Amino acid sequence: AKFRAQISLTGNSVYLAASKKQIAEAKKDNDTRMQMGVDMMIDSVDAFVEAGNLTNDNGEIITVDDRLEVLRKEIEKFGDQTTPATKRSMLSRFDAKVVDAQKNAVVAQFEELETLEERQAFADNFQQQTGFEFDPVDARSIRKSFEADIAAEIRVNEAALRETRKAIKGTTKSATTILTKGGDPGAERVAEIVSQAEASGDEDLLRDAQELTVLRSAVLSMRKMPLMSLEAEINAMRQGIDGIGEEGIDTELETKIIDAAEKLLTNISTNAEKDPLSLGAEVGHIKLEPLDLSSVQAMADSINARSDDVLRVASIYNVEPKYLTEQEATSLSTQINKMTPIEKAGFAMAMQDAPNGLFAQLSEKGAKVFAMATAIGDPQIAEQIFDGELRIKEKLVNVAVRADVVKFATEENIFAVYGAEDAATIIDAALAHYASTTTSPQTHP
Repeated sequence: AKFRAQISLTGNSVYLAASKKQIAEAKKDNDTRMQMGVDMMIDSVDAFVEAGNLTNDNGEIITVDDRLEVLRKEIEKFGDQTTPATKRSMLSRFDAKVVDAQKNAVVAQFEELETLEERQAFADNFQQQTGFEFDPVDARSIRKSFEADIAAEIRVNEAALRETRKAIKGTTKSATTILTKGGDPGAERVAEIVSQAEASGDEDLLRDAQELTVLRSAVLSMRKMPLMSLEAEINAMRQGIDGIGEEGIDTELETKIIDAAEKLLTNISTNAEKDPLSLGAEVGHIKLEPLDLSSVQAMADSINARSDDVLRVASIYNVEPKYLTEQEATSLSTQINKMTPIEKAGFAMAMQDAPNGLFAQLSEKGAKVFAMATAIGDPQIAEQIFDGELRIKEKLVNVAVRADVVKFATEENIFAVYGAEDAATIIDAALAHYASTTTSPQTHP
């Protein structure tokens, strides 16, 4: 009996220990599930704050603070089932989460604002605008953060604005230089500069851009004036320009316009006689087509096709007609001097009907004999002269001593009649013709 009692006592002890263990495990599971529930409620704070105030089915507004208060009470109920220290920890975590969520919401709203003015206004009154109440320390921290962001944005904007204004100023200066140097920045580019200057908010840039518009209009109109008309216009402007400033020259814009006009007058005075075609093309009187160098005949045709433009420009500037620009005349003369006698003769024949002005230009650029031979109008004589030039150059014949020929020409008054330059060319052509036609050429030793 004693043995059976011992067994029973032992069994009861084991059962009691197992029961205590089950109870402890059940409590532990319950605490774990409770803690998970509390964690979920705390994690939902972000969503509550982000959703903001809501409206129920009856149209009543339920504020985010009301909903957070309900949530806090639920956590208190869970806390009542734990120790006081655990409850305090739960509520402390919840309160800290609410503050963090509200901070994040305020920052997100601040960052969504587009303009600097809107951000500044929000930073000054973010608690009133959001309805969130922060303690003084947190409120000050948030405000300082916003102010730092705003200051950084202002610095970036100011730096960008300085660069933008610098670029606009450079573009305006470049366009002005192009205009005063004979070019044209174009209406579209000038309009774009004005638009950019307006957007920059800089009154000085806008004034310069608007003056560029006026300057362009004035310069382009003056470029097409005949020389005498431009001189008269400048004299009139020196008394003051209508619509700009008061009486007399009292604005910087007027001085710019007059300065550009005087430079234009100098350019025209210098180049009208020297290179009227280039000048006419530069200021827009004509559209100068390039020479067709694909063949001798094509070149001759393209020169003759310029007749109307040549005469128009010569009439505007009151100068002798020129069929080639300075550069073209130089290049063509060089090319002619490199031609064979047959090529020269072909080109001369193609240019038989060309005006004397063309031959004068070629003569000025070194193709004197070619110009004179072509102007004679006899293809056979021209070819003989070209052939003789080559013979003399390659020393295939002996010709008369040039000094003797000059003496003869002087005695015959050739220099007096034709002038020194043309007389010298006549002598060169005569010597070349002799070299080609003499029946007894003597080769050099």
